[in-house]
Amino acid sequence: MVRLDKHPTSDVVKLSGSECEVMLFYCFWQSYIWPDWMNHSKLGDESDSATRQHKAVIENVNEGRELLLHNCGDQFHNAQQYAADRCRLLGVEVKTA
Repeated sequence: MVRLDKHPTSDVVKLSGSECEVMLFYCFWQSYIWPDWMNHSKLGDESDSATRQHKAVIENVNEGRELLLHNCGDQFHNAQQYAADRCRLLGVEVKTA
């Protein structure tokens, strides 16, 4: 199960749940925001901010920490809905609060 909790004082959503399902949700979310992120020419380069972000996500999920996803504006809201819908198609329960 994946759980999305809107943070009461900011424009972020807390994402938590099983590590595998959280990573699946994140990858769908990221693919909506930046469709070609996996083909980014500098992916893997330590000086690349996207590489540092993805590595931090992996580390945090591996440690069982929640992820904070930006949720301000239509693009981010739509990405959240897209990821939730795709996860549900694969049988992942997504709860929103």
